[in-house]
Formats: sequence, structure tokens, C-alpha cells
Amino acid sequence: MLALIASVAFALGTGPVQAQAGGEVTADKEGWWNRLAGAEDEAGAPANPLGGSPAPAPDSGVPEGAVAVGATLGETDKVAAIGIVLPVERGAVVSELRMDLALAEGTGAQRNEDGAGVLACPITGFFVPEENGEFANRPEADCDISNAPGERLEDGSWTFDLTAIASLWVDSSGTLIPNGVLLVPDVEPPESFQLSFAGLPDGVTFAFSATAGGDPDDPFGADGGGFDDAPSRGGGGFDPGSPPAGTGGGSFTPPPPPAAGPGPEVDGDDEAIDAPAAGGSDQAAPTTQRESQAGNTLGNIPPVAWITLVAGLALAVVAAWSLGSANQVEPTARRTGGVSRALAARATAAQAAPRTATEMP
Repeated sequence: MLALIASVAFALGTGPVQAQAGGEVTADKEGWWNRLAGAEDEAGAPANPLGGSPAPAPDSGVPEGAVAVGATLGETDKVAAIGIVLPVERGAVVSELRMDLALAEGTGAQRNEDGAGVLACPITGFFVPEENGEFANRPEADCDISNAPGERLEDGSWTFDLTAIASLWVDSSGTLIPNGVLLVPDVEPPESFQLSFAGLPDGVTFAFSATAGGDPDDPFGADGGGFDDAPSRGGGGFDPGSPPAGTGGGSFTPPPPPAAGPGPEVDGDDEAIDAPAAGGSDQAAPTTQRESQAGNTLGNIPPVAWITLVAGLALAVVAAWSLGSANQVEPTARRTGGVSRALAARATAAQAAPRTATEMP
């Protein structure tokens, strides 16, 4: 039973994830920066046109806990940032992300709302939340790669369609870090305005819809690996790309074999093998058999056998010569034949016979 449960869990875990994304989009931090905050003269002290002690910071009119966006004569003087956390990882498909911002209450919080224009741009790095911070500390953003113009609703709140920006955040091959949006003025000179948004926790709401995972037909698109991983296609899987034209969906088609010329002459005992017809096996068979070597006995002996045979004969000759010279015995008596024996016997008999009178002295 445990093995069956494990196999089912493995099959479900390895298939493409195509379920509705769970969780909600949240805003984890906010801040706003004022061009006039921390303004200093050349000596390093806050500018004071009357001289003497540093000039007090001008009243921005922004309520405590709110974030502000504004422009003076078409020039940006206040920007705000909202940090956004998505409940999906890279490779997801975002169908909707809308951010609604409520206006803050308070005297001087809003100025010239009818002429206001705000643009939401993706932040390209991390930012440290500040309230009425120095303008040089504002987070960097890129309004060229994507942006979302704000729309003022009837109740005075503002809404931003961030779907295109969120799609860049979850792009499996992208490099944009999902760290929120920067709200910047979007007006022409000499327009001036200031908007103070209520901010966290109740002034920012989201509408979100996304599908986890990638293309269900792409086996490499499931589970992009999260935002902390390096950008990759489907969590590091290889993207095979599109097959070349004419290859039939990626299957390999070998080139046709070259035209066969007249084959070599063969003996009458050898049989020719016909080449396979078109559409047969991918590997073409040889057109004729190799010439038989059954009658060529010497030609079938490998070179190593010849070398061994010659070496053995040479060794036998050397051994025979050595043994013959060592065992040769010098003859002790001369071998005699039949005639020699007869002559020898006659000589012996003559020496043994007595001498005659005539022979006596």
C-alpha cells in the first residue's frame, strides 16, 4: 500500500503544474522621497536664503504614515514606492494584477487632483523604506521596459493595472527582480499637483489571478524554481527550440545514399545482396558480399602465426647445431671392411710361420 501511495505521489509531483495559484499578493514595505528634503548649500548646511541658522524643512502637507507623489511646474518633486510580493514563482502565467490605492485624509494632503497624473514603473533594485527621505535615496526604476498609468476612480482612489509588469517578474527567462513599483508624476509643464496615498496596511489592495507553471505541453516549464534562482527555462531544463523546417517535427531523416556504380566482380559461388528498397531501414546494406576467401588457405593465416612459425624453426636449427657439436666423439679405431680384414689376417699368419733354411742366415 505504501509503495502504491509513493508511486502516485511521484507521478503527481513530476507532471506539469497547472493549478490555480494560491495565496494573495501582499505589500511588504513602502516609502516616499522629497526633492526638498535635506536640501543643502555648497558648505553642506541646509539652504537658508536669510543666512544664520539652517532653514527648517518645508511642510510637505503629507499626513504621517502616508506616501506622496507630486510635481511642481511639471518637474518631479515627490515619488513613492510600494513593495509587492507575489504568491507564485517564475514560470507562472499572470492573467491579472491590479493595485488600488486609497487617498489619505488631511488638510493639504491633496492638491490639484484633477490635473494629477501618476505612472507606476518596476523597481530594478532593492530599496530601504523611508518617510520624506532625501531624493537621492529614492529606488531606481525603469519606466521604459514597462509601466502602468494610474486611473482615478469615482471615489477618488487610484487603480493601476500591473499585469504587464508582473508578467516580467515571473518570466522564466527574465532578469527583473520583483521588488515592487515606483510611483512617479506623469505630467507636462507647467502642471503641478500632489497626491497623498493612505499607504499600508489598509490603503493598498490587490486583485490577482495567475496560473502556476508554464505551458502544459512543455515538459521543461513546470516549477520555475523561484525568484532566488538564476533565470532559466523551466528551472534549468534544456529548451530544444523549434525543429528545422522539413524535418517532420524534429525526427532525423538521413540523406539519400549516393548512386551506386558498377560493383566489383565476384565469383560464381558468391551471391549478390540487393540494396533495401526506399523507405526501408535507415542504414543501407552493402550491395555485394565480400569476396570469399575459403580457398585461399595461406591468405587466411594471420601474420602473427607466420612470425611464430619462423621463430620456432630458427630455434630448432640453433638447438640441433648446439647439441650435435657437443656430443660428437672422436673415433678410437679405424673401421675396416672385408678386404682389409683378409689382408690383416694374411700378414698375421706370415709373421707366425717358421723361417725356411734359405732364409736362415
